[in-house]
Amino acid sequence: MVSVICVCYNSEMYINEAIDSVLEQSFDEYEIIVIDDGSEDSTITKLSKYRTLNNFTLIEMKHTGNPGFLRNEAVRCSKYELIAFIDSDDVWFPDKLSKQIEFIQNYDMICTNAERLIQKNIVFDSILSRISDSIFRKNNTNIAPNVFFEDLIGNIELTIPKILVMNYVIPSSVLVKKSAFLSSGMFEQSLGKRGEDYLLWLMILKRYKVILLKEILIKYRIHEKNLSLQSYDERIKLLERTIDIRKEYLSSDNEEISSSAKIGCKEIYHELGKLALAKRNFDSSAYYFLRYVHLLPIRPSIELLKYSLIFVYVKLCSIFARR
Repeated sequence: MVSVICVCYNSEMYINEAIDSVLEQSFDEYEIIVIDDGSEDSTITKLSKYRTLNNFTLIEMKHTGNPGFLRNEAVRCSKYELIAFIDSDDVWFPDKLSKQIEFIQNYDMICTNAERLIQKNIVFDSILSRISDSIFRKNNTNIAPNVFFEDLIGNIELTIPKILVMNYVIPSSVLVKKSAFLSSGMFEQSLGKRGEDYLLWLMILKRYKVILLKEILIKYRIHEKNLSLQSYDERIKLLERTIDIRKEYLSSDNEEISSSAKIGCKEIYHELGKLALAKRNFDSSAYYFLRYVHLLPIRPSIELLKYSLIFVYVKLCSIFARR
């Protein structure tokens, strides 16, 4: 049996599609717990049609703006040993739960690949902007891939080093044993909406086995109200927080872990530099690219030369912008 957790806030546009995708699962032994964070639109009205279902619970809260706290509250109210999360704007494929449960005997957490549902979002668009293409990437078509993790050639066991380099865990794809969730500390509530999920995945990986399925079993929606892409400032704060989390691993005695944390920080500084440049915040962009350069191997390379020149270019932009 699975407890499906959904946190929502002003989700009137997508909440029915999300909940309906759970109700259409081929695996039917589940309960749905929706916890509403004080919505001010018609979300509660949209959810009213499910109130007669025996396996549906709606918890209405005053607004907190803290999805980590809300998910924890929902888990505390859950009945079953398996926990799955779905964001109020995402969609599950019908076999999502049944295919994950096939792996539950050997793994404590199962997550999956995802398809992107891309709608207008200026922060996401800036990552693929023309100026970014001309400076950072060759042969970029300005089109984001529809598949989240394109390069997977099969299912992979996730480890701390792997997700220090890249966070492979999409919350709406997660199926986790409640015992592993609780013993790993649940979502860090003081972090609010920034990085609390990433921190939890790392804590789970310290003690438990996790697998990422290559198969696409969810649709992840990118739109103007995504918490992680709500604004340039919010995206930058989130990315800086994930760097802070990775920095805790830089001094690890395990060389693979410390090296992976370094690579992960470097890649995040790269995205931060691009975001700041898209916002024409040249001073911040120069700072982030300098941090990127500092994390490159100390030996002559094309990459070192390229990003040293990018730093100089952005610094000159900053000087001329003040005139």
